[in-house]
Amino acid sequence: MVPRKDWGDTTVYFRISNLLDRTTLQNIPRPVLKTPEDLIQIITTIVWVTSGHHAAVNFGQYDFAGYFPNRPSTARKNIPSEYGYSSQEWKEFVDKPEIALLHTFPSQAQASKVMAVLDVLSTHSPDEEYMGEHMEAAWKDNPEISSGGSGVG
Repeated sequence: MVPRKDWGDTTVYFRISNLLDRTTLQNIPRPVLKTPEDLIQIITTIVWVTSGHHAAVNFGQYDFAGYFPNRPSTARKNIPSEYGYSSQEWKEFVDKPEIALLHTFPSQAQASKVMAVLDVLSTHSPDEEYMGEHMEAAWKDNPEISSGGSGVG
């Protein structure tokens, strides 16, 4: 449902209507949008997913997955099992499992490419600005906002 025109803010109305009606979002289930509180919840979710949540899942990636044995990006060969492999392959796996594991890991080139991508994704921008670091001038006069958000949520 699109926001009601009688909310008094035609800019918000037309932006939300445009977003819901003219983008790829038109084919997914829509949140209930009948009141200004519904809109606040939707915008809060969008801000959270694109800021705090995004930072939480991205910036720690390299620390864990940059060391590829923790999270190999690909397997060059299946690890043998007792089913579907020759008895010789299975015997070699049972005798020296570390050799079979080393043969499944990505090559140095493959691992290096993934490490480079994870490094870029995990690196903070040198000119990064943090939310709440600088209060907007228009918000300083609002006691609810300048108090740190008491009553929000």
